[in-house]
Amino acid sequence: MFLLAPSYGLVISLAGARVKESMKESESFIEFAQSLANESRRIIEGHLSGTSGALGFESKEDKSPVTIVDQEVESRLRFLIDQTYPDHGFLGEETGPGDLKARYVWVVDPVDGTKAYITGLPVFGTLIALCENGVPILGVMDFPATNERFVAQIGRPTLGQGQVCQTKKPSSDKIMAVSNPEAFNYEENQELKALRKQMNWAVYGGSSLVYGRLAQGRLDLAVDCGLDPFDYCALAVVIKGAGGIMTDWEGQQLTIHSGHRVVAAANTEMHRLALDFLHPGPNGKS
Repeated sequence: MFLLAPSYGLVISLAGARVKESMKESESFIEFAQSLANESRRIIEGHLSGTSGALGFESKEDKSPVTIVDQEVESRLRFLIDQTYPDHGFLGEETGPGDLKARYVWVVDPVDGTKAYITGLPVFGTLIALCENGVPILGVMDFPATNERFVAQIGRPTLGQGQVCQTKKPSSDKIMAVSNPEAFNYEENQELKALRKQMNWAVYGGSSLVYGRLAQGRLDLAVDCGLDPFDYCALAVVIKGAGGIMTDWEGQQLTIHSGHRVVAAANTEMHRLALDFLHPGPNGKS
């Protein structure tokens, strides 16, 4: 008895069908992620409407603030994800992890820059990422106060307000950003100071919006400590899609299992320069 091998044409047809199905799935993911960003913005703007003075908040165990908006946004987005993709995992800042071993895991920071949100500084936003086998493949950064949104997906260019983003080419004008200098310990701060001397100037604060500006070609470098996966997974995809590089301080790819120290660079030259001054933490961990 002889078994006939499938024809070459059939193999090509099957491969083409799988590609089309994968593309369709990718489109559905990005559309869904943007619908989550729309829902988050609706909730945030609803709370901001008519607000004057400082907003109320509570302090978590690590003394960082949390507002009812953080909790409401994350609960709502997690509900929508569970309803739409019940087999996907979830990692959020406020409600914790759920099935991080799943092939797909949604990573959400409901209000990145909570302190800015409480004090009325317009740099807060919602970060939404989708990871496949732990690696970020999709990222959305939404900023209600400035009416900006950055959308990125692996294999496609990053879009900011619908326009293609492009990071800076190497230049003599080097500008660095640090979201929160208070997160650096003594050793990290010494390395930051040494790196700062290689720059023309630096800006501080700005939360995740500085990474959007880096993607738009307005900054050369962003360095931060004390971050968690929900702080940087979306950013990593946005920076990569704009032509930049974002890794940990060892130069390793960021995943949902990475450490707390990240560096984003507009180009490989700037990335190499940064890594020359930034060193891994204890036991080589970033």
